[in-house]
Amino acid sequence: MKNQGFVQRPDGYLDRTPWGKFILIGLLFGIWGTAVALNSVLIAQFKEVFVISNVASALIQSAYFGAYFLVSIPTSMIIKKYSYKTAIVLGIALFAGGSLLFYPASLAGSYLPFLMCIFVMAIGAGMLEMSCGTYVVMMGNPEASTLRAMIAQTINPIGNIAGILLGKLLIFTSVTRLSDQMEGLSKAELHKFQLAELQHTIVPYMIIAGILIVLLILIAVQKYPSCKVQVKEGEEAPGTLESVKALLKNRKFVWGWFAQFCGIGAQLTIWSFLIREVLDLNPNMAEAQGTNYMMISYVIFFIGRFIVSMLLKKGVTEYNLLSVYLTLCVVALLGVMFGPSNIPVFCLLAINILLGPIYPVLYATNVANVERKYTENAGAFATMTLVGGAIFPIIQGKVADLASLQFSFIVPAVGFVIVLIFVLQNRKAQQ
Repeated sequence: MKNQGFVQRPDGYLDRTPWGKFILIGLLFGIWGTAVALNSVLIAQFKEVFVISNVASALIQSAYFGAYFLVSIPTSMIIKKYSYKTAIVLGIALFAGGSLLFYPASLAGSYLPFLMCIFVMAIGAGMLEMSCGTYVVMMGNPEASTLRAMIAQTINPIGNIAGILLGKLLIFTSVTRLSDQMEGLSKAELHKFQLAELQHTIVPYMIIAGILIVLLILIAVQKYPSCKVQVKEGEEAPGTLESVKALLKNRKFVWGWFAQFCGIGAQLTIWSFLIREVLDLNPNMAEAQGTNYMMISYVIFFIGRFIVSMLLKKGVTEYNLLSVYLTLCVVALLGVMFGPSNIPVFCLLAINILLGPIYPVLYATNVANVERKYTENAGAFATMTLVGGAIFPIIQGKVADLASLQFSFIVPAVGFVIVLIFVLQNRKAQQ
């Protein structure tokens, strides 16, 4: 199908990448990266303001990534019936709407309303990640699909950095630790202080909503390729139930799905507790200073993603790269668990240069391991692995409450070991 200078192949891939359209979609990767980074800030803030446990504070990630799990299959159905563009526009609208809900949640002064608006926002973000993640894979020739996924995902840490900056400048405005400011306050004074601190969450999310509305308009007025498999005459596109059954029978895809679930769960739980670990090891440090370490980690993550993109472009195979990176991840986490003084902090920072290829490479290779007619649902299943970001932080929070925050990093270490086993098996099969 010829469309605006490029040709869509029968399998849904384009013969070349329309870079202007690709960049607009890629910017969305940065926006949900901003939201994910702000989650880490909220975990640190809400634990102190609401005086809650590590498990309770991790519910922020559960609300966010739990929505991803629920919305992935419905999003694939929207894509099948309508188009990728329809799902993307609807996802942007819900993402922006959830961001705007932070205003009434901040006025309510309790934890539950925040979890509810995070959930609504994440429904939109989940629709975007599912649709955009698969769409960028299809927007060009199949040989470069992993590279396109890496390029789009490289924009993600730029959004992470922006999110931490917003948190540092607009949420953590004091150089004094929140718990120290709250000490000795009467019940009435404490309530007033909590409300004042929660007001700081409004502006960052209003900024996100404003950017999303602009992108919504820019994408809505353009014509985008369908990138959907052409159905032969006399044939019908497989239904959702048929696709799910076919995917569940594909052992390689199911094993890859579980590996991706463990990989993203491990990555997100590291970010969830990085600020908490820095503050735990440095009791006199304020939350605003703790966010500096998170920002450094995202800068390192961005550099790591850029390096990976260059390595893949030069022909380094995905599984060879992942086998080395994952081994080093496990070694770094052992340093976090058992290192003295501030060695765990340095290990947590260093590990970020290794996280770059895990999610996009597993996503692209897993989607590529299915028949093209099942691509939309394969993308939905791949996005559902982000529920690992809802489950792993809860497990780590529980381990932290029972043992120690430092030892709780055994949880992501186990996740990376599972991914490493998957990668080594598939690397051997490729040789």
